[in-house]
Amino acid sequence: MNPIEGHNAHTFLLAVNDRGVIYVQEHSLPAVPCSDAHSALELGNTYNDVPEFDLTPQGLVQAVKQGRMAGKRPNQALLMAPAYATPRQVLG
Repeated sequence: MNPIEGHNAHTFLLAVNDRGVIYVQEHSLPAVPCSDAHSALELGNTYNDVPEFDLTPQGLVQAVKQGRMAGKRPNQALLMAPAYATPRQVLG
């Protein structure tokens, strides 16, 4: 399975997420959300809500296609986490 990222929880640009969703709809591909977490506080901001499925690769693909992506928009303060972490690592 080669899913396409349909929702990135680390972007404020809704058009970026819309492009992914439109692409998967036009090509009947499975889409998954991605937290793109840059800090522990961002983990769990997205998930795929999928129906029960048989534990086969085909069943998983079908469930992802039928499922629903869910996610919340990032906290603006958390977008600064990578900028804070790099000098902190260098300085110790």
